[in-house]
Amino acid sequence: AEQVEKPPPVAGPGTAGLGAHLLSEALIKPEYEGTQMVGVSLSSIEPGSPLDQLGLEDGDRVSQINGLQLNDPSALQKIAAAISSADRISITVNGEPRVVDTGRIADFQP
Repeated sequence: AEQVEKPPPVAGPGTAGLGAHLLSEALIKPEYEGTQMVGVSLSSIEPGSPLDQLGLEDGDRVSQINGLQLNDPSALQKIAAAISSADRISITVNGEPRVVDTGRIADFQP
């Protein structure tokens, strides 16, 4: 039987980097306009977490990270992979673009 090699998980046990932190430090709920996903809303952001250090707050809607639109549930994993080793993150929150240096994040370890 031929073995098929599976890619490693993007954000899960044993994965390091900011992407894994971002997906585990808050409740992330898809937001829809009609049937189209337009971003995610954040809640229960843990104080001191990377999301908190990025200046995000409960109720914020994130629609884009590093140029990737959050328009599909699978986009979260793609984004986690894209930002895990990023030096800077560009993020659109509540319709406003921001750029954040990951050096601001105390426990960021790529």
